[in-house]
Amino acid sequence: MYFGEFFSDKLTTLQVKHSLRRFYFSRKFQPELVFITRHAWGDLKNPEDHLGVDFNTLDEFYSETGLELNRILFGFGLSVAYRYGFYYLPDFEDNISFKFTFKLKI
Repeated sequence: MYFGEFFSDKLTTLQVKHSLRRFYFSRKFQPELVFITRHAWGDLKNPEDHLGVDFNTLDEFYSETGLELNRILFGFGLSVAYRYGFYYLPDFEDNISFKFTFKLKI
């Protein structure tokens, strides 16, 4: 999902993560693989009040699925996800997102 792509005043999300046991390469290097799926649905009560701003609302079901590789180095990791469903974009590469993750253990 692009930053500022969707606006809603009512929003419901579902995020499911399944973590596998951490890989043991050494005492300090133990990355964690996580399968993720995210869904969102929302609505905006009065979109006509927002003149001059182009945006979408989540009046259809937004879906993305992907992988996270967490705790690669100092709590940092990487995430890749693929957008599908109603908000699928025509170009394949526009549906793939790469993100940095950070896990802080207190």
